[in-house]
Amino acid sequence: MLRKHGVLIVKCQDEVSANTQRLTHVEIIGEYQRVGFYTKDLFVLVRPNRPAVSRIKKQEHARKNHSYFLVFIKTGGGNPRAKG
Repeated sequence: MLRKHGVLIVKCQDEVSANTQRLTHVEIIGEYQRVGFYTKDLFVLVRPNRPAVSRIKKQEHARKNHSYFLVFIKTGGGNPRAKG
């Protein structure tokens, strides 16, 4: 439970499953904004080592070697610093 203007940080990673791309960070941002959070910031954390080798013969999507930290503020919707 967050009070108004509380900060929520979510860590996530996009994924490919059954040859279908899921832009998880986009889905999360959309859903949190829908329920009254303002997306304050986004950090991209790149993995320092190489991703594991896949046995897939034909790669359809880019490998995911990064994750996201999404920073939300509970506002009830909208930018808390916006005037008006």
